Amino acid sequence: MARAVAVEFEAIYAVSHPGRARLHGFGIFGGSNGYWRTSLLRQVRMHGFMLTEDIDSSIRAVQAGRRIAVDAGLISRELAPTTLPALWNQRMRWAQGWFQVSLRHLRAGLRSEVLTVRQKFGLGFLLGWREVYPWLSLQVVPLLGFFAWRAGSASRLDWFVPVFVLTTLYTLGVGPGQTFFAWRLGVPEIRQRSRWFLAYVLVSSLFYTEMKNVISRVAQVKEAMGDRQWTVTTRCAAGAPREADAA
Repeated sequence: MARAVAVEFEAIYAVSHPGRARLHGFGIFGGSNGYWRTSLLRQVRMHGFMLTEDIDSSIRAVQAGRRIAVDAGLISRELAPTTLPALWNQRMRWAQGWFQVSLRHLRAGLRSEVLTVRQKFGLGFLLGWREVYPWLSLQVVPLLGFFAWRAGSASRLDWFVPVFVLTTLYTLGVGPGQTFFAWRLGVPEIRQRSRWFLAYVLVSSLFYTEMKNVISRVAQVKEAMGDRQWTVTTRCAAGAPREADAA
């Protein structure tokens, strides 16, 4: 479990965050691997009623016209969850916290007179599309069922429609592609564990990606029901290699 999280963190901190900053023109403070100007932190503060107060403060700073830069040389360590229930609780809080941020800041961000068009596009993708996608991803099942019903049976479907083939190849290639760049750009102590990256591609393709989609859907339902309980993530250092904790 810790090895998978280590690879995932490399994908986040070595690929996603720097790539987003380059593409959309703003960075994100993810709770570690960074530092604030004291005056700005006093102004923005961290709101304890938000489940992801770091993301909330980041978006508020960006909307105020502040700049968050990405420095790949900043490395921090933490103990990763070592059990599936602990990972579930941690990612549930993260997903619900992100959803809270989307509800509070997406509309205002898109209407902002401070943000550029490029930044607004990035904000829409980060806070809007990422919340909608877990639900849209489910639609492939009823769509295939409908097409099979209309064709008479699944065996009569034309599986080699160019658009379908291209979108399928692209979708299936995103995970391995991101993992490859995480391996290329990650910290040396993790990058040398090439088997971890290969295992992560397999696990994420067969299980982990859909698990995170399920968590996102459940998190939105919990927020709608007003269930905002903070569950402390349990961790165990025993037997966990230090390399798995780099983030």
